[in-house]
Amino acid sequence: MIALTSEIPTWAHRVPAVVKFAALFGATLGVLSTTALPAQIAALSAVAGLYLSCGPAFARAGLRSLRGIVLVGLLIGLWHTLAWAPDIAALVV
Repeated sequence: MIALTSEIPTWAHRVPAVVKFAALFGATLGVLSTTALPAQIAALSAVAGLYLSCGPAFARAGLRSLRGIVLVGLLIGLWHTLAWAPDIAALVV
């Protein structure tokens, strides 16, 4: 699991943990309840915006922590694409 902590000070450190976990819970339910690619792209864009709002150092640290899962996502996407299901590959990845 990717750690949800950071030693880089950001505005999110001032937000109570219960609020952050409630937002994470709601976002997870929202993303998992839709198969619409535009909605999932919007969610990805929102996450990228949140990372960038915490500063470039935080965004770089976040990207470094995603290396492993990006590799797994690419392998899964490649598998679905080779199975002639590129639309499913886009949704899964």
